[in-house]
Amino acid sequence: MKNEDIEVLAEVFCSVLERESFMFGYAVDKDEASPCSSMQRADLTFNGSVVSGIVSIILPEPLTLELAANILGAEPEEDFVKEQAHDALGELLNVLCGQFLTTVEGEDPIFDLGVPQVNGIDNDQWQDLLKLDCTTLLMVEDEHNVLLKLQIT
Repeated sequence: MKNEDIEVLAEVFCSVLERESFMFGYAVDKDEASPCSSMQRADLTFNGSVVSGIVSIILPEPLTLELAANILGAEPEEDFVKEQAHDALGELLNVLCGQFLTTVEGEDPIFDLGVPQVNGIDNDQWQDLLKLDCTTLLMVEDEHNVLLKLQIT
């Protein structure tokens, strides 16, 4: 595995997004980025005998609520959706990481996944992440920018 596998991560993300939350995404050029004022970042570590690293999803807070609502079969305005939004994002990240590792490394290697960590980030942090070679930008539902990051350690 190498940092160039970020394109594979993007493909897997779009597939998982469609299957888990009935939403659609596609890759776009980074110069099309337009972050919103309230962003969430979810990180998940993975450790294996061959490779270890971190997979991250950075997305607007409104999209986090839409994802949670779709996964939970509810409306984004419902209180329990807001309460479960970080857990739903973490679960999406778990599925993404597992599918990605299987796609890139096959079914034989065993990986330990950490616990997803979800935190808010500001626009400066978003801009710094956008500049990294190990990130890629996607458009979800023709409205929301999502940044994926793959860091191999």
